[in-house]
Amino acid sequence: MLADGSVLGVSFTVPSLMAVSGLHEADVSRLLDDLVARELLTLDVDPRSPERGQFRFLQGVVREVAYQSMAKRSRQAKHLAAARFFESLGEGELAGVLATHYLAAYRAAPAGPEAEALAAQARIALRGAADRATALHDLLGGLTYLEQALPITPDPVDQAALHERAVPLATEAAQFPRALEHARTAAAIYAELGDRLGVVRAKARQAFAQLAEHQDQAAITLLRDVLAEAGDLGPSADIALAQAELGRALMLAGQIEAVEWCDRVLDASDVATPEIVLEAMITKGTALQNVGRDVEAQVILRGGALVADATGNLFSSIRARNNLRVQLQWIDLREALALTGELLEIARKFGQRTWVLHGTAASTDMSFRLGDWDSFMEEAKAEHADASPYFQAWFDVEDALRMAYRGDPATSEATIRRLITSEGSIASKQAMTWHRAALAEAQLAQGRIDEAFATAVESWTQASEADRAFVAGLFAAAAAADMARVETARAAWRSASSGQLPLQIALERMADAFSAAIEGQWSDAQAGYVAAAQALEEVGEYVNLARLQLALGHLAGNNLGEVAAKVLEAEAFFAERGASSWVATYRASARLPKRQRGSAVAMSATNAPESLEGSREAVGGSSGSVRPTG
Repeated sequence: MLADGSVLGVSFTVPSLMAVSGLHEADVSRLLDDLVARELLTLDVDPRSPERGQFRFLQGVVREVAYQSMAKRSRQAKHLAAARFFESLGEGELAGVLATHYLAAYRAAPAGPEAEALAAQARIALRGAADRATALHDLLGGLTYLEQALPITPDPVDQAALHERAVPLATEAAQFPRALEHARTAAAIYAELGDRLGVVRAKARQAFAQLAEHQDQAAITLLRDVLAEAGDLGPSADIALAQAELGRALMLAGQIEAVEWCDRVLDASDVATPEIVLEAMITKGTALQNVGRDVEAQVILRGGALVADATGNLFSSIRARNNLRVQLQWIDLREALALTGELLEIARKFGQRTWVLHGTAASTDMSFRLGDWDSFMEEAKAEHADASPYFQAWFDVEDALRMAYRGDPATSEATIRRLITSEGSIASKQAMTWHRAALAEAQLAQGRIDEAFATAVESWTQASEADRAFVAGLFAAAAAADMARVETARAAWRSASSGQLPLQIALERMADAFSAAIEGQWSDAQAGYVAAAQALEEVGEYVNLARLQLALGHLAGNNLGEVAAKVLEAEAFFAERGASSWVATYRASARLPKRQRGSAVAMSATNAPESLEGSREAVGGSSGSVRPTG
């Protein structure tokens, strides 16, 4: 009886045990009572338990010994009996149990026609279990069932289909190496079969997996090659899928060519599936942000989310919200953060692990800009251990950025330099942009103004979403009191971005204020400051607002009364966040315009700038080791 029960698992019901043992209910009940008395089994009588009325092994080792004691032939027969019992119940939630028993029966069967028949039944059951798990948003469960079906699937066409089907499940479950392996294997099988469109489709799915970690450069190379090789093939859904993924890769890399590839998909909407068309629209809307077509972009992305919701397209629903969030960061960080909270709620509810990682990391960025430096950091820490290298690097750079402000910029710099060459970053232009911008911040936090500006310049050419990189360069230029650098940053910003979103306006007006202050044109500096401060306040860019007040107060001294009064507020803002040492280093290292050098220009009512060399010594040279004193 113990052996029969071990076939069913850790727990089992009387009817299932009757089916496996072939005994009548009275005999089964008597034997079970005896095993309970001997403390080998226990009966669950908890009215709150979903397993109430089931018998359970008290020790796993007892079950394992009982199971291993059976001959293979007996094990096969009992698993088959169990499978047929569960199949007779016709309950969808038992799909996984059914598949497990058919697979175990096959594994216990000797080679031959009977084993082949059991393999066929197991394949059907495993696919059904994968369907059931996927419908319940158990992505890892669905993936596991598909992978269990592969070794018992002899037909290469069916093998390729299973591998291909596994790719989105693995990708959305953040199992990226598994996703890539399935995609590459599917492409190899299709190539061997001479199925050229199968190869295109499998490689498009490979790119889909790569882009989940923003590996845009690898995806661009892969897709350009596969589309060139398929250039003689006519329009098809598979070609459209590859074109849509190429558009997405180019968008992530910040290339306007993305719009062209999306339009190719839209022009072939008679062959592309609705899902592919929707994805191309979302990519196009995102890419249009890069050329200043902001209203059009927002309409497309909001519409994309509505259509995705209405059609039950979960992935596109989340992706449209995420990409709209990027635009909203230039308009209102609070709204963007709220939308990301909505995204996270959907992702967690439906098992979209990749989007959970993405939303958590994005929230750490936005909360920092808003001045809430500690929110989401615990969530990021909890996600970090099981995250892929790309998301680990994102979490790490956010932590390093806070470290740069809070008194340990040298360690911050070392961390960021490691991330720049890390596996999770080098394949993503966006990641490289963010990391280099953060590196510039860490260098500026150590008083290394010229290096910070050079690093910022290097980051400008990396990718889209480079606003942090331009901000870093602009503040480094202001710290250098160098109008030529300010204008260099402005020119680069204009060439990379157009439009009239509040953050774009803020950066322009900040440049106006810095240039005017360096030249001593106080009315222009005042006008630039007022416009920039208003825009930054509107967006919620409170960190950059405090930095603007501190930097402009240093450049202008007491010549701008409104700004001079705000310097104390900026100092308090940073002190409240444990960043007093950052302020001290900025005061010590930031330069004055040439016309003012040698004069005493107060930074605030309580703190005057020290000489550059003396103050460097006071804060520990360039080590960045000074911490807040409280």
